[in-house]
Amino acid sequence: MPARRSTGARSGNRPSGVRVILLTAAVGAALLAYADGTAPPSPQDAAIAALREVTRDYVRLVREINPDYLPGDMTGYPEATEQLEKLGERLEMLSRQATVLAQAGGDWAQLGESVGQLRDDLMQLRGSATPLRAYSYCIRNGIKRPRWAVAQVEAGEFVLPPVHSFQGTFSRQIELVATPGEPLQFQLVAVPINRDVERVEVRLPTGLSGPGSELADLDIACYCAATRSSPLPAEERQFELCPYRLRHCDQSTRLQADLVQPFWFAMTIPEQATPGVYRGRIDFIGREVHALELELRLTISENASE
Repeated sequence: MPARRSTGARSGNRPSGVRVILLTAAVGAALLAYADGTAPPSPQDAAIAALREVTRDYVRLVREINPDYLPGDMTGYPEATEQLEKLGERLEMLSRQATVLAQAGGDWAQLGESVGQLRDDLMQLRGSATPLRAYSYCIRNGIKRPRWAVAQVEAGEFVLPPVHSFQGTFSRQIELVATPGEPLQFQLVAVPINRDVERVEVRLPTGLSGPGSELADLDIACYCAATRSSPLPAEERQFELCPYRLRHCDQSTRLQADLVQPFWFAMTIPEQATPGVYRGRIDFIGREVHALELELRLTISENASE
């Protein structure tokens, strides 16, 4: 890939703490075997299992942020990469501490608490580094000069988001599961990178292709969620799972730079729908930005009541 302006690793600024991936794997390899036994969980088992999980989380976050892909002058780059290095150093220290405890004994519960705090800090960085993760995702997928990215979020999970933060993973796929006659709701979140995105329109499919016949004249609606408003009480919500005021996306929307903007979708599966896999597409279009074409895959299963 050609060099990019002020890119972190290509200018020699890749966080040295990233090397902890290999060190942790080497130091902890023998320890991880303890967590695979059949004995009841102990403080040692719990601490080692937590250390293994947080190591995986760290490796995943390094890959998602990937300083190799980031322009060094990108908003939040210095802070995120510095924090990534510090977290790597803490992970290395905890791995070495686990090795000492395995040999000489000691307070495994205290180690488990330290690993838990590291995981909390790691997840906080994952959220605050959302625009950086979005940029790297686009580059990995061949999008030059990326301006925004979209991800799917479970309807019941992303109901009280900090507008600067998002824990999920960016993708071009939308995966849905439903039964005939079921009201279905889902969320997509859009993240502009560094600059506002103007005149955003969401183009919905009128039908989905599937087994035997199509789901034609599909009744699907899209709304913008006003995350800066106070959450609504349950009795005032348009949809039970969404606590925000909603505005129908029948007009273009402006997305503010580096802020997470949820979009809420609602549809009802026709009663006569044949079970199987149906496919379609949802497009996000904005002014002077690359379009986001998302593949929608809806799996309709047998009605549970039959």
